Amino acid sequence: MGLPLSERGARATIAVDALGAEQGPGVVVEAAHAAAADGIRLRLFGRPDELSELDGVEGIELVAATELITNHDDPVSAVRGRPGASIVRAAADVADGGSDALVSAGSTGATMAAALFALRRMRGVHRPALAAQIPHPRRRPLLLLDGGANSDARAQHLIQFAYLGAAFAEAVLDVAEPRVALLSVGEEAKKGTSIVVEAHDTLRAGELNFAGHVEGRDLFTDEADV
Repeated sequence: MGLPLSERGARATIAVDALGAEQGPGVVVEAAHAAAADGIRLRLFGRPDELSELDGVEGIELVAATELITNHDDPVSAVRGRPGASIVRAAADVADGGSDALVSAGSTGATMAAALFALRRMRGVHRPALAAQIPHPRRRPLLLLDGGANSDARAQHLIQFAYLGAAFAEAVLDVAEPRVALLSVGEEAKKGTSIVVEAHDTLRAGELNFAGHVEGRDLFTDEADV
């Protein structure tokens, strides 16, 4: 596996799905220039004519991929049925060792599906989660899981999201012993759905720095890190 991405720093190579940006390919080109200037190597999967400005830029490699999976496509069937799509090829590049990480400008659902099929889940992880950082003007951002990968979840999934979020906050965001809370309709331990209450009881007895329930208003306070 080599060094962790954080230790490789500028030596990292990022696979970029360059298709599907809502504001067009120009934002991808601009971002690629900025990343390359910081010493990050890129492999961009997209339409050569849209990325021609990047041709010859040091640290940037262009890989022709013209097929796009849109937000209107079913992510799972599209990823399975379009092996030549930009996001599918970019995810496969990471799985094959050509790149160290994946960035996409396109469909979130397709990105999740492509990454799941190519990279697989870690052993024991039942469902992947989207981690969204909610900015705060006076403190570090709050990490929110799950941000949309799952429309429903069982108690065991919420528990795993808590552990995944805590691990990410500590390893990537440099938060020592991150405080983890459950989003519910009240601060009391028995408030919320039976699923939330069950997850609360398990997390309370676990090893995380568990802060209990929080309400929506607490996303913008300092009640928790995750």
